[in-house]
Amino acid sequence: MKTNARILIGILIVSILSVILFLSFFQKSGAAQISLNRAEYSPGETLEVVVENDFGREICFSSCYPYLAEIRDQSGEWKEYVYQDCPETARAADCVPPRDLKKFRVALEDMPLGIHRLKVPFCLECAAGENFQPEQALYSPVFEIK
Repeated sequence: MKTNARILIGILIVSILSVILFLSFFQKSGAAQISLNRAEYSPGETLEVVVENDFGREICFSSCYPYLAEIRDQSGEWKEYVYQDCPETARAADCVPPRDLKKFRVALEDMPLGIHRLKVPFCLECAAGENFQPEQALYSPVFEIK
């Protein structure tokens, strides 16, 4: 009888640990995505960006958001560039709660003509106001400035 009780206790402990591990993984899993209001723009127009947070936890962006972009060159390769300098130390800001969205506007006045996408670094393990340490990056849909 003691052996059966030990086996049942062991199974119970393993089950509880499995549930805890599953829940901690589920909170860190998920995705976020970016959508744009259009696919074509003229120089000087404003790009409207919506970030949807489908992670099970808050995500934060840099206070310098989103000063990174990529342009497609003649060979089809993406080349990263900084289209505006950030005048301050990057801090975690513009945090988006789980299952929520955040809207941004990006002035296209400093971007060259061509096919682009935004590169938007974000962090999961940060709090608003901390030094920004990117953990992952989102890419916007492709858009063209002509």
